[in-house]
Amino acid sequence: MRKAAIVLAVALLASGVILADSPKDAKPGKPISAMGVLTDNKPDFAMIWVDGEDAPTKFTLAEGFDKNTFGFPPKCKGVFVSDRVQFTYTKGDGGNKVLAMHRARTPLKGTVTGEVQFSNDFWVAVKPKNGPLDGYAISWPPGSMVAGLKALKKGDVVTIRFHTDVERHRIETLQVLPAKKSKE
Repeated sequence: MRKAAIVLAVALLASGVILADSPKDAKPGKPISAMGVLTDNKPDFAMIWVDGEDAPTKFTLAEGFDKNTFGFPPKCKGVFVSDRVQFTYTKGDGGNKVLAMHRARTPLKGTVTGEVQFSNDFWVAVKPKNGPLDGYAISWPPGSMVAGLKALKKGDVVTIRFHTDVERHRIETLQVLPAKKSKE
């Protein structure tokens, strides 16, 4: 089953279905579909770490963007910071504008091992060796997990066991793996 999923993912990537232009390379005016991790949202913009980019990109919210995207159902659509999102945007003279966004389908629970790209006292962005960047947040009550996330540095390798609730992936366990010794 896992091999079949990997073969399907490779086939989709090869066909260009999942791949999108980088915000830096996108052609002006044409709607572009992309995926990434929502790192912040404000009333007039969203920060999204687009797959394949080295850092989050700022996207203004287009005039027709449904601001009920962010927040709890049933009034809102349930997209939160640290969620993996699929979105459509355009590039223009005024920068990148998000037209629509929804929470991407992701596993409801599992284990991931990967490299820390970002962390703060609430969530961590992890890039597995073979897979897209995703976000994982602390559960309530936060307890000692806050100090654990704050201690992480970009480049640390971690293993996280998680479950997904109505908001986002929640960390059940976090293990920092020992750094590999370099051969001199």
